[in-house]
Amino acid sequence: MIEASAAPADAPELLFLGEGPRDSYVQGALSTAFRLTKLTAGQSLSGTAPEQRLGEYPLIVLTDYPAEHLSTAHQEAIVDAVEHGGRGLLMIGGWASFGGPHGSYSGFTDR
Repeated sequence: MIEASAAPADAPELLFLGEGPRDSYVQGALSTAFRLTKLTAGQSLSGTAPEQRLGEYPLIVLTDYPAEHLSTAHQEAIVDAVEHGGRGLLMIGGWASFGGPHGSYSGFTDR
């Protein structure tokens, strides 16, 4: 059996948006190299501490996170962080996550 170890205390911190309250294999794999700040798919980004630091995370992961939880300002901050700040964005999921009824990311990059 392979055992994953936790990321070191000085590892970069990523923002993990999505999935449920239980750990997933994606979250488990990422937590070996990054410290994770997580909001579940049921939590809005608005009014949270991660919202204040949105452009500072070296990587933002969206996995089954509804677009309705990201305001236009949030979306613009993510685009700016990636395009001009050298930050990373990883979107994981299928049609139901992004273009379908649960994700609704159609037009996400339209500005």
